[in-house]
Amino acid sequence: MFDALHPAQIEAVEKLKRLKVGALYIERQEGKLRTVSELIRFRLDTDRIDSVIWLCTRRKQQMIQAGIFRYLPEKQEKIVLVGVENLSHRLPLFLKLMQQAQAERIMLVIDNGLLIKNPRALRTQRVLALSGACGYKLLISDVPLTRSAADMFTQWYALDWRILGYQSYWGFCINHVDRNRRSKNLDYLARRIEPYCAQLLREDVQPVGGRREYVWRFRLPQQAAQEYARVAERFMLKAAYSQSGVYRMLQACQHAAGGRRIICDYPLRTENLYADPGDDPRLMSLLEILTHYEKERILILCRYACECDTVEEIVGWFHGSRNVGRYPASKDQRPTTPRIMVMNCFTDEREERRLQSDVIIYYTSDWNWRKRQEKERQCQGALCEKELTVISLAAVNTIDEKILRSIWRKDNLIQEVQKELMQRRTASAAEERNAKDL
Repeated sequence: MFDALHPAQIEAVEKLKRLKVGALYIERQEGKLRTVSELIRFRLDTDRIDSVIWLCTRRKQQMIQAGIFRYLPEKQEKIVLVGVENLSHRLPLFLKLMQQAQAERIMLVIDNGLLIKNPRALRTQRVLALSGACGYKLLISDVPLTRSAADMFTQWYALDWRILGYQSYWGFCINHVDRNRRSKNLDYLARRIEPYCAQLLREDVQPVGGRREYVWRFRLPQQAAQEYARVAERFMLKAAYSQSGVYRMLQACQHAAGGRRIICDYPLRTENLYADPGDDPRLMSLLEILTHYEKERILILCRYACECDTVEEIVGWFHGSRNVGRYPASKDQRPTTPRIMVMNCFTDEREERRLQSDVIIYYTSDWNWRKRQEKERQCQGALCEKELTVISLAAVNTIDEKILRSIWRKDNLIQEVQKELMQRRTASAAEERNAKDL
């Protein structure tokens, strides 16, 4: 049964299979699906459950389905894979799952417990109702919490409220979250969950490569710098009191820093600012970087589809179209993996085509540090003991540098920018009142 498992994975399965409810904290790597699959196989083979309801994000469904086909081919008809987002707006689906849970002995797998950390969300309420009808429950997550201990309450409430000992979110926060939303009394929570959880670090299962990071800074030409300043000022006026306004401002500024002209504010539409690709400093910086890595496998990450198209075309001219490809490849694309891969930041790794790169170049950076870290760890896992080189392109005095600082501090960029704008507006209003008094 355990031929394909690492000793640390066997230990985790052995601990969890004795429990009806439990959590598996495991970093995203190849052993995750294998470990969960062995636990499911054990419970199906020993007739403890009839079937499995596996809740995950829609963007992960394809990868998990491929993993089930790989590790549990004979059991896949007993596993129902559901995008957890669907529970928010598809009442018939929720009722169907509830009916199945009440009629059969179900094991509920909650893949990424952070998706239900908001106790007031409809999705969370429906997952809690579904978990109440299931006898066996498994929570899967990278980490127990991201911002404060409050993240833990609904995840563990879905397993069994008696583990943490709180029946209400308010009662939990009284003891574990202070007025500044900082965590407290974490040692109590650690003691309570320890008998019911197993943790697997990537280094426990496979060799992990090192990491070194560089920032390649460049200046915008005068035309682009003026366009960036106009865009930043125009969108800043609408951003202070709305998170969606901040989001639109960040997008617009990132487009402007990336060499796009804003031709319509809402909905946002852009066009290329540079008539000649040779005038684009970001593109020229990328080509210069590539000259330093003529043999390494390279992954170029772009935030926007138009950037992916431009980079694939221009890099193909200089390095040969046979050496450049898009991830994931289409079905009719050649089976060999090109040395240089262009990938959208929002695209997920495919189970059948693991990311394998020596160098990651962020042509444009997404401000979600978790997505960034996820792709880097996937590449590090494939490198074993070699070093992964990470290079971020950043236009001087633009949103690029603010995004990188936010990623390094693991801040919520939208909230930080909104707070900064409110402080500026408050200071400006105070100056105006003082001027009137004078």
